[in-house]
Amino acid sequence: MSKINYNFGGILMNLAYKMNSEIKNENKISGKDIIYEQIKLGKKIILVNTESAKFNDIKDVRVVQVDKNKEIINPLQIYSTIKDFDIFSFGTHLKKIQRMYCILVSEYTEEELTSLDILLTKFYEYFGIDIKKCTKYKENEYPILSDFLNYLKYIEGTHRMINCMQSPNKEKVFEVFKELNSIKDILNIRINVIDTIISKLNKIIDNYGYLLNIHSNINHVHNNKFIAFNKLNLVDDEKILGVLLLNILTFINENYLFGEKNAEYLIVFDNSNEIFSFIKTSIGDIITSYVGEILNTADPNFISFLFIKTKMSAFFNFKNKFSLIRTQNIEDFLEQS
Repeated sequence: MSKINYNFGGILMNLAYKMNSEIKNENKISGKDIIYEQIKLGKKIILVNTESAKFNDIKDVRVVQVDKNKEIINPLQIYSTIKDFDIFSFGTHLKKIQRMYCILVSEYTEEELTSLDILLTKFYEYFGIDIKKCTKYKENEYPILSDFLNYLKYIEGTHRMINCMQSPNKEKVFEVFKELNSIKDILNIRINVIDTIISKLNKIIDNYGYLLNIHSNINHVHNNKFIAFNKLNLVDDEKILGVLLLNILTFINENYLFGEKNAEYLIVFDNSNEIFSFIKTSIGDIITSYVGEILNTADPNFISFLFIKTKMSAFFNFKNKFSLIRTQNIEDFLEQS
């Protein structure tokens, strides 16, 4: 096999892609060849946004079909970011939810995002999730978006009731109804901000509840050697595409944390022009010239830099054990002569 211009020793890439999406074929090696070679070397393979039929000749492919009435990842389920450090994982989970919210609602204020963090933290406590072991619950023990919406309505109603009272009656309310003390500091949030979040969350559930307002039903995949996530662009809305991508990457990250101790992985973003064109338009904060070069660098620090630019740096811990490549389209998988 011809020598390939990349380094699988760390986070990689220099698979000779141009910014104009053309493929330099001087190495005469296809994306499929690379994947097969890495399977032989014992790497676990994870394909994102692919067509599983491409790999019918490989045994034991675990196909994950993220779609309505198929497999769902609950955005409010808390996944591990760092093993055995759940408080940190909770913090990164809040950042992920905030990023998803930004993608789905498009317009928002900093006060809204700050309030959302506070409300989510109190909500998880109210729901009975212990932050110190927040990644240890079963799938159906986590809340879903409609649970959070009902909590916000409860907070909003309580907020209005207490605001109608005159001091010292307000303090007497907290003396009589001890359970309200747990939300006392939330009442500093302006009621119109809570109303705004309620309104936007209502729309999110109405539009995307079939994918986001359901408990997770995907089993862990860390024992599988070859995992393929179906094409995400079958969903005809770029906003939900972004949320699904964040969910999938978070799910992959936890599975790698609890997989084999010395396992190495190859993540392949198939049809990446579709995914990264979304990132450019929906996640934002990426310098335009980097969009085509996201996985086209041999510099291991570049991936971390990219996640910082996209405000996703805290969600994923892909260093050291992961290599990544991107394929532009189905032709990448054709055998090169």
